[in-house]
Amino acid sequence: MTFYFVIPSWNRSRVIMRTLNSIASQKEKEWYAIIVDDGSTDDTRDVIKPFLDKHKNKAAYIKKENGGIGSARNKGIEFVLKKTKKDTDWVIFLDSDDSLIKNGLSVIKRTIKRYPSHKCYFFGAVSEEGILTFYLKKPIILIGLKELLKNYLIGETLPMVSVSVFRNNKYRFDEIVRYNVYSLFFELARDFGIMCTSNIARIYYQDVSYTRSRIQEKNMRNVYNVTKSVIDNWGHEMLKYNRKRYGSDYLVLARASALTHNRLESIKYFLKGLLYNPLDFKRIGLYVISFIDYKFKLNNFILYRSNKNRKDVGKVY
Repeated sequence: MTFYFVIPSWNRSRVIMRTLNSIASQKEKEWYAIIVDDGSTDDTRDVIKPFLDKHKNKAAYIKKENGGIGSARNKGIEFVLKKTKKDTDWVIFLDSDDSLIKNGLSVIKRTIKRYPSHKCYFFGAVSEEGILTFYLKKPIILIGLKELLKNYLIGETLPMVSVSVFRNNKYRFDEIVRYNVYSLFFELARDFGIMCTSNIARIYYQDVSYTRSRIQEKNMRNVYNVTKSVIDNWGHEMLKYNRKRYGSDYLVLARASALTHNRLESIKYFLKGLLYNPLDFKRIGLYVISFIDYKFKLNNFILYRSNKNRKDVGKVY
């Protein structure tokens, strides 16, 4: 049993070694790290070269044109499929600015041993301050599409999928809509179910760099595209299982429309969101602010205050 870590990266040379070192320092040694460089313009290749030289048989570097996280993860999946023929192996999706906890692989192996015969697992995560970054309705629960849409699980986790799943080309990340990682997991929940556990395996680091943490028209366009894609493809199921979430997604879409200068369109989405979830005061308020915030000043001030004033929701260590 080998755990293949697919690690997409774009201009993360300053933090990616934290990710790689957290893998290499695991007590369990059945790992293989695949760094997929999604068109970086920084010195990522030079920074990770000593790691690649040291772990020649346990690490690979793939450079590709910039195409988004979905295409980068798919490139990693294709590498894994060529590397192994064993259906007992696993693919773990780890971001290039995050890390495993100490003995994270031991946690994963124990969970598989205790709850075998599943194709997909989500493990818990904490922030660098030790704060839980997810909500799970029960400590251990198998969820399908219905439960996923009903918010039995919310937040940052560590996804792991059996290699056997990806031998069917049907299951891949969306490459057309950048950053749409949700649709694949909706499909996996529907077709296989996802074993979700509150056992912590990942440390989530929030990127507070200037270019990544500010609200700009470009990233709001990404929010628009992802949310629109989710509604278009999964709206029927959301209406069936969770009308409030359906309304909230329309409020998110309305805000993104307003911030990309499509204000008339945003009113249509806002009214639909209001129809299905009139009590989502947070998103309603953000939409009203965004409708008049032409230069993103209020939105970025709110985001700055939110990041600065994050409060503990449950320390774990």
